[in-house]
Amino acid sequence: MRFMYTVDAIPVLDQDFSLHLMINRLIINTMPLASRQQCIISNEIQPGFFVEADEKKLLAVTGNLLNAVIAHSTNCSIAVSAKQVGHVILLHIKVNNRLYSRPFAEKLAGIQEMALKAGASVSVTSFRNNITTLAIGFMNHNITN
Repeated sequence: MRFMYTVDAIPVLDQDFSLHLMINRLIINTMPLASRQQCIISNEIQPGFFVEADEKKLLAVTGNLLNAVIAHSTNCSIAVSAKQVGHVILLHIKVNNRLYSRPFAEKLAGIQEMALKAGASVSVTSFRNNITTLAIGFMNHNITN
């Protein structure tokens, strides 16, 4: 079963939350699909990495992107990491497969549209050495990180 997350009906609610814990919840939700696809997912985000953003909207975008990556990959390793650059958080999903297919591109286009509605962006940042890196960029309203 795949989870479909939406952002349209979710009110904006910026508050501090642990990005590490959010990703852990997503990994747990995607375990059945990841198991079928023989994918291993690791959360490389530090437990103390807190952000101030709309968690539900970020969860929707990240969940759909992670599901798409898993669904279009087999026998892979996926690493989720994050870094802060100024007021921007970059959440990276790195997979040891080249995700270059029409079905994936179509799915990605829908996720990019969802991200825009949520005030974020999704892009493919690298296709090097048979590794695909995707990034979700969003504003962190808490500048104390």
